[in-house]
Amino acid sequence: MKKRWLLFVVLLCACMVTFIAFSISAEQYEGTLGDNLTWIFDSDTGVLTISGEGKMRTARTWQGHEKLRHVVIQEGVTSIADEMFMDCVNLTSVEIPETVTSIGTRAFRFSGLETVYLHDGITYIGTSAFEYTKLKSVKIPSGITEISFGAFRGCKNLAQVELHGGITKIDNEAFASCEALTQIHIPEGVQIIFGAFHWCANLRSITIPDSVTYIAGSFDGCTSLEEVILGNGLVEAGNFTFRDCKSLK
Repeated sequence: MKKRWLLFVVLLCACMVTFIAFSISAEQYEGTLGDNLTWIFDSDTGVLTISGEGKMRTARTWQGHEKLRHVVIQEGVTSIADEMFMDCVNLTSVEIPETVTSIGTRAFRFSGLETVYLHDGITYIGTSAFEYTKLKSVKIPSGITEISFGAFRGCKNLAQVELHGGITKIDNEAFASCEALTQIHIPEGVQIIFGAFHWCANLRSITIPDSVTYIAGSFDGCTSLEEVILGNGLVEAGNFTFRDCKSLK
C-alpha cells in the first residue's frame, strides 16, 4: 500500500513539474519578420524582442496587440515596417538601435507610446508614423530633411518639439492638434511650412525665420496665438494661414 502511495506521489510530482514547465514555455512565442529577422514575445511581461539583420517585413502580427507593452529592437535591424505597431494601445516605449534608418507609415499610429529616442541615423519618418500617440516630447533627428504629413498629428501630450536646421519642409498637419504645444522654434533652413500646426489650441507665439518663403494654412485654428514674427524671405502666405486665430494681436 505504501509503495502504491509513494508511486502515486512521484507521478503527481512529475506531472506538476511537466505542467509548470509547459506553463512557463507557453508564455513565450516566436516567429519571423523577414528573411533574417526573428522575434520573441513574452506575454507575461509584454516585451517583444526583434533581432537579426535587414529590413522588417510588413506584417499584421502586432497590430492592435493588447498585451504588447515594450519593444526592444536590436542592432542589425534597419527599418520599422508600415503599420507594425499601429493600435497597440498599451505599448508605452520602444528601443530603436543605431542601425534603424527608417520608420514606416503609421508605424505607431494610435499606440500608447509615451517615450521614444530618435537617433540621428534615422533619415525617414513616414506619414502619420506617430499620429495620436501619447508622446510628451520629441527631438527630430538630424538626418530628417522633411517632416511628413501628419507625422505627429493629434499627439495631445506633446509639449516639447526640437527641430534642427537641416529641415527644409514641415508638411501638412505634421503637428496638427498638438494641444499641449505652447511654443516652437522654427530653425533657419526651413523653406516651406504647409498646414503644419492646424488647431494647436495653446500655441501662443511663433517666429518664422528668413529662410521660409512659403506658408499656407499653417496656423488655422490656433486660437491662443498672440504673436507672429514673419521673416524677410517670405514670398507668400497662402489661404487660411491665420484663420480663426482669435487671440492674434
